[in-house]
Amino acid sequence: MGDFITFVAQNKNQVTAISVPCLILNIALFTFYINTRRDKTAKGIFAITLIYAIAAFLLKLWL
Repeated sequence: MGDFITFVAQNKNQVTAISVPCLILNIALFTFYINTRRDKTAKGIFAITLIYAIAAFLLKLWL
């Protein structure tokens, strides 16, 4: 884990490279659940997507 943190700290663009595909997949999953009218699950996916995006942003600023 320490090597990973060191790598990401030295290469900040990797935070974006790792987080963007994950966020896009979450958006696709969110859209699927909205279209199938599973609103409670969609709310959870949306909340986790926001938390993940904010965490990635803060990680990029912090490192």
